[in-house]
Amino acid sequence: MTPRPAQSLSSPGGSSTYHADILAPYRGQPSPVTARGGKWEIHTHPHDIRQIWLRLPDHTFAEIPWIHRDHLHRPFNEQTFHHIRSHLARHRHDDGGQHEADLADALDQLMRRARTGHATPAETRLLNRIPATRTPLPPPSPHTEPFRV
Repeated sequence: MTPRPAQSLSSPGGSSTYHADILAPYRGQPSPVTARGGKWEIHTHPHDIRQIWLRLPDHTFAEIPWIHRDHLHRPFNEQTFHHIRSHLARHRHDDGGQHEADLADALDQLMRRARTGHATPAETRLLNRIPATRTPLPPPSPHTEPFRV
């Protein structure tokens, strides 16, 4: 994932918003790491994009949740998100917030269908690629190179 300015934290597909109160002092501010061109270092977990980690100026990481994370109780990856987003594309709202809520609802419905045995074979294969438990990304040492997806 390419680092992004803190004021516009969104997924690589641009359809999910991440927010936490800890971001307030950094909104609209460039990263203090001049070598990064003002962009903030962001890390993701490849099997669980319900949250991201933002490196703060003190070199610690803050977990920043997707605004609809509490709606989903199982991890999902970018491929699953893209699948749902492509199915909802024909019903796109002008209201981005409503569209994002619809994405969360569609992901929840997909996971419920899979849990009850009503998912299509393609949906089942898609969800079987994701570990069933949340595995947080361990924060890297401040002396390591940034993680890029």
